Amino acid sequence: YNYVLLDGRRITSTQRNRGRNFGSCLIYSEFNEEGFAGELQIIFKHSQDGVSSSSQTLFGFVRWMKRSMMTPLTSNQFIWDDFPELGIETWEYNAFAPQDDPEYPPVVLPIERIKCQVARGVFRTRPRMWVTTTLDRVLCRLV
Repeated sequence: YNYVLLDGRRITSTQRNRGRNFGSCLIYSEFNEEGFAGELQIIFKHSQDGVSSSSQTLFGFVRWMKRSMMTPLTSNQFIWDDFPELGIETWEYNAFAPQDDPEYPPVVLPIERIKCQVARGVFRTRPRMWVTTTLDRVLCRLV
């Protein structure tokens, strides 16, 4: 599949994204009551003989970003820690969790488990870090 729609937003896979910007491929999901961001690599459907509902299930293969506990600030606290509703998190730059890491969600994820998209930026510190914010609370309005 080329894309899926979630709350009116088009989520594409990196496999189908011809450009270098993976903004529409970045997703957020929860696993064991913790949030994770990743790149949606492939969107596919799996059918199982004898199970009628399985023919409707879409899955995604996800490469999960590796969480960073470092801060770009001089203190150990992030300035956004007091505002958890913003959904801001940091990740190691250009690093991804191993596929079999039990601390991370499975790499094959039912599409309905995607909570929202995320926006990703780069802290140009040493070392570099990715920073993400969830887009589930963004209000779209025509003015």
